[in-house]
Formats: sequence, C-alpha cells, structure tokens
Amino acid sequence: MQARVVGAAEGARWVLRGWRIFRAAPVGWVAIVMAYLLVILIASAIPGVGIAVIALATPAFSVSFMAVARSASTAGSVQLPQLFEGFRQGLRAQLLLGAVYFACIVAAIGLTALATGTRPGAEAEGSEAGAEAASVFALFFLLYLPTVMAFWFAPVLAAWHSIGTAKALFFSFFACLMNWRAFLAYGVVLAGVIFALSAAAVLTARLFLPGMDATRLALPMLIVVYPTVLASYYASYRDVFAETP
Repeated sequence: MQARVVGAAEGARWVLRGWRIFRAAPVGWVAIVMAYLLVILIASAIPGVGIAVIALATPAFSVSFMAVARSASTAGSVQLPQLFEGFRQGLRAQLLLGAVYFACIVAAIGLTALATGTRPGAEAEGSEAGAEAASVFALFFLLYLPTVMAFWFAPVLAAWHSIGTAKALFFSFFACLMNWRAFLAYGVVLAGVIFALSAAAVLTARLFLPGMDATRLALPMLIVVYPTVLASYYASYRDVFAETP
C-alpha cells in the first residue's frame, strides 16, 4: 500500500469534490445522514455505555460513508442499506479499531484534564471562563489530532485493502503526515465554508426573519454541509491512495 503526496491545492479541492459527490445523489445522501443521526441519537441514550457504543461503531460507519460516496461518484445513486455497509466488511477489524479509537479519546480527555486541572462541575466567571475553555480545547485538539490522523484512512484501508489494524493505523497516520499541506488547506477551506454559511444564516435571520434565532437555520445547513464533509473524506482517500473512480 503506497500513499501519494499531493499538493496543497488538491486538499483545497476535496471540499469541492465532496460537494459534487453529494450533489450526484442529494436525496439519498440526506436520507442516509438522517438515518445515521437517528442511530447515533438512540445509541447515545443507552445509559452508561452510549458513548462507548458510538466510538466502537465509528470506524464501521466511516467505511459505510466511504462506500456511499464511491457509489454516488460512480453510479450517481445511493441506497439506504449502504449505511451499514461497513459492518459487512471485516466487522472484527472495525470493532477492534473502534476499541482503539475509544481508548484514544479517553486518553486525550484524561490527559487534558490532568494537564489543565479541569474538574467536572468546576466553574469560572467572565473572561477567565472563556480563556480557560479556549486553553482546554486547544490542548485537547493537539492531543486528539494524532488520533484523527491515524483513523482518517485506517477503517477503509482495513476494509477495502485487508490491512491489519496496526498497519492500517500506521499507514493512515503517515499518509496524513506526508500530506500535511493538503490537509492544512483542506481544513482552512472547510472552516471558511462553515464560517461563511454561519454568517449567511445570521444575516438572513436578521434581515428577513427578525426575531428568529439564527440557530434554527442550522438544520438546513447541516443537511448540506455534513454529507459534503463525509464525501470529502472519500475524495481525500481517492487522491492519496490513487483509487480510480
């Protein structure tokens, strides 16, 4: 398995390609995303273990969305049962990845709390609270970033290329590291798109819907942005690992 190094411009284009993949089958994408959010909502309601269940299932769902994106880009259509495609492709490996993913999240949270002295229920006031929250988030992000890199491609490498769990995590991490310029550009463009849409929602609410909370426009934005982001993951995989659509 050989990862390619692509230019920063390619990373910026992943968002656009994700949009095109979503636009190829928008109704199917919306149905699948809504079904997924419903599954997550139900799982999160399981007392005590909801978060763990979601973490365990995350790699398998990642493969499912890769399969949905590939179907949309090649056939121009997607089917609701594809939401569970990842559970039919090396489930044992996906669950093992899920266990590692959960352990990484717990470790990142624990190290963040240990380093910052954050305690559940601890409160701060005013600007102090804002500064503390920002520092905690920044540290958590830095600790969580290696996990994101290791799991960006790992589930699909394990499912579609029959690569072992450790090797899949290794290849994914270094594929992201080798392409840090592309991923930086991707992150900047994606953040810019989300910021622009958020600003547009606030402006629309103030100009045309006075008195309405702008957050009520979040759902229509989510219906468009979330599938685009999911499809952009496949766009990055297709570029870095040179899969022909």
